Amino acid sequence: MRWLILAAALGSPAAAALLYWVEPGEGSWYPKCLLHFFTGLHCPFCGTTRCGHALLNGDVAEAAAYNVLALFLLPAATLWLWWAGICIARGRPLPDWTPPRWAMRAFLIFLFVFWFARNLPFFPFNLLAPHAL
Repeated sequence: MRWLILAAALGSPAAAALLYWVEPGEGSWYPKCLLHFFTGLHCPFCGTTRCGHALLNGDVAEAAAYNVLALFLLPAATLWLWWAGICIARGRPLPDWTPPRWAMRAFLIFLFVFWFARNLPFFPFNLLAPHAL
């Protein structure tokens, strides 16, 4: 597990460079959301790749239009990954951050509410679905 985290941390700058230069879109080779493909519904993470591309190119408004949740989760996950990679490279134990149960439950409830709301076909909820500005 430790080597996998270290490999991901070391490979993340190359992945970010690829995402910076190669724009995700309809004709791209980036993976598609299977839930959206089969049902037409947007999962909570639909638009995350396009959000990451917009963030790396400095367009925060466009990133928020693609996935406002990923706008906050991508930088947080990246920082944790690098932090864990540095700890592993230095031979230290992995960061032990276990959120309280209530926080995990609240996040899961928020995730399901976000998932439901972004699939509602009327204003203002339709703005939560991935869209270009």
